[in-house]
Amino acid sequence: MIHKILVPIDLSDYSERVFEVLRPLRNAFSPEIVLCHVIESRGVPLAQFSQVMDVERARSVAEDKLVALTVAHFSDTDKISSLVRTGVAADELVDLADQLSCDLIALTTRGHEGLAHAVLGSTTERVLRHANCPVLVTRLGN
Repeated sequence: MIHKILVPIDLSDYSERVFEVLRPLRNAFSPEIVLCHVIESRGVPLAQFSQVMDVERARSVAEDKLVALTVAHFSDTDKISSLVRTGVAADELVDLADQLSCDLIALTTRGHEGLAHAVLGSTTERVLRHANCPVLVTRLGN
């Protein structure tokens, strides 16, 4: 049984493709869906005022986008929530899945190779390695 699914969204059009994969799971289990965006703060000293303002602006944009995604992809009968976190994406996602007792993390990956993988694919890889629940990774085209 799947009761709760964490769905990381990086706010790109590509990340929205995970909703295609979620459809059969939603139909079969009617789980609670938690959309989450993580504002990366790796190496950013958040104590500086200008950077805090940038984070607050990014948080506002992310919250608005998650609301728009909820309206576009879910019905009133779906159990859906969203949140925005700040930190190292993989760490935040693994911690959040534990805190919320998620049964599954569902995310998309672009399938980068080489240097692009080292920079862009590391979040998915770290989530796979450290999550305490199953992780559904989907690669949908380019």
